[in-house]
Amino acid sequence: MAGLDGFPGFIQDIVQGTTRDFVIEITRDVLDVGGNVIGEEPVDITGSKFYITFDYARDIAVTPALEIIIDPPSDPLLGKAVGKVSDDESALLNVGNIYYSVRWVTASGDTYPIDIAKIKILAGVSDRRD
Repeated sequence: MAGLDGFPGFIQDIVQGTTRDFVIEITRDVLDVGGNVIGEEPVDITGSKFYITFDYARDIAVTPALEIIIDPPSDPLLGKAVGKVSDDESALLNVGNIYYSVRWVTASGDTYPIDIAKIKILAGVSDRRD
């Protein structure tokens, strides 16, 4: 699903009551002598924190439905932070559309929005047989 406001939207729809893993990767463009992008390299995110906030409306004045904090990042020298929405956490979310945002707070305290998107919380399908 495409993100909002030009962001990529990297967390996918979640089935209520299940786990959803995701990886945040922070990279910078590598430029050649002419200023052309020729690749990417990881950014050292040592000391950073990531806040993943889920809510039913894009309104910062309300308490979010769920907030996950990744601290410390799993592989900071490679610019990677692994996170997840646990089955218990997703069970608390209402079926339907939900917004999420991901904020990167650097070791020096600078804050960057790196993802804003809308996903769906899906009802599970029972495999129970009577």
